[in-house]
Amino acid sequence: MAQLVNRLSTRYATAIFNLSVERGTLNKNLDQAILIRDVLADEGCQNIITHPRISPAQKQSFFNESFSNHVSQDLMGFLHLAIAKNRETIIVPTLLSFIGMANDFVRKTTATVVSAVPLKSEQVNSLARLLSKKTNKQVSIEQKVDPSILGGLYVQVDGYFIDRTVKTRLQEVKLNMMEQ
Repeated sequence: MAQLVNRLSTRYATAIFNLSVERGTLNKNLDQAILIRDVLADEGCQNIITHPRISPAQKQSFFNESFSNHVSQDLMGFLHLAIAKNRETIIVPTLLSFIGMANDFVRKTTATVVSAVPLKSEQVNSLARLLSKKTNKQVSIEQKVDPSILGGLYVQVDGYFIDRTVKTRLQEVKLNMMEQ
């Protein structure tokens, strides 16, 4: 089942991507796909679109009310097609796949930065510039706070993990002391 969802979501995402490039609407559709993904991340929305007793007409009405004034006809067409073909479960995976394709194409990425305390805006901007130079992409920062790391920060971006936390440094010191 997972392979089928992956295959279908890739096929739909590729079609949306190619259509967006062809029509010159890639950046607009990327932003709109992120909006839809964020709205549908809510468990209540997921229950509405996947519930077997909610009719396809009601689901399409839900999408029309939620998105028709905010997203392109291409994305609305995808949403309606997924409902019509009883493929509601592939909507979010398709959007995620499309977002990944579009971000790669326009050289954008998101870095997750976890620090013990919230970073100041100039620190976030400086980190975004540094990561942009290293990845050769426009980097946006998703910031999280985790006091358990004690100090420093760690960064996840494009499959890389950079750990400069006090917690990790203390664990390394502890291991070195135990080895001696």
